[in-house]
Amino acid sequence: EDAVGTRKTAMMKTFVSTAISLPPNDVCNTLRLELINCSFIDRLAQFILKDMPKQPPSWSPALWGKGETGESSLAVTKKKGKAAKKPSKSSEEEWREYFSRGGIRTAFKILTGLAKCHVPTQNRIANFSQFLGSCHVIEATSDLPSANVYTDGLGLLCETLLDELVEGNEKVAQLVEGVRKKTKLR
Repeated sequence: EDAVGTRKTAMMKTFVSTAISLPPNDVCNTLRLELINCSFIDRLAQFILKDMPKQPPSWSPALWGKGETGESSLAVTKKKGKAAKKPSKSSEEEWREYFSRGGIRTAFKILTGLAKCHVPTQNRIANFSQFLGSCHVIEATSDLPSANVYTDGLGLLCETLLDELVEGNEKVAQLVEGVRKKTKLR
C-alpha cells in the first residue's frame, strides 16, 4: 500500500513537472486540448480564485479606484435582534492567508506552462470572470513586511502567466492591456 502511494506521488510530480515545461508542438497541444475537455484548466483556475480576497491589498493604492480606500471594513451581524458590528478580517490578514495557501504557486506555474503558445488554453483561462484582474492585482502587489505579508514570488508568477496568455492572442492581449491600463491611469 505504501508503494502505491509512493508511485502515485511520483506520477503526480512527473505530471506537474511536465505540465509546467510542456513545449508548444502538435503532440503537446493535443494534450492541452484534452486537459481543457476534461475541465482540468477550469479546476486550476477555480483553485486559484478560491479564497482570493475580493478587494485589492490595502497597501497597493494604485489598484483602488478614485474615492475608494483599502481600509478594513466592519461587518454587520445579527445578534439577539440587534445589529452588532464586528470587525472583518483586515486586508493584510486576507492576503497573508491567500499568499500562504499550499499549491497556489504550482497552480500558476502549471497554467503558465499549459498556456504557452496555445490559444484555446489562453482563451479558456481568460474566460474566467475576474481571473485576469485578480492576476493583475497580484502582479502589482508588493510585500508588506510591517504586517508580515510576503508574496514569495507570486507577483512574478502572475506577471509571467499574463504575459504568456497574451502571446499570439490578440483578443486576450486586449483584455490584459485593458486591466493593466486602468491601473496606469489611476
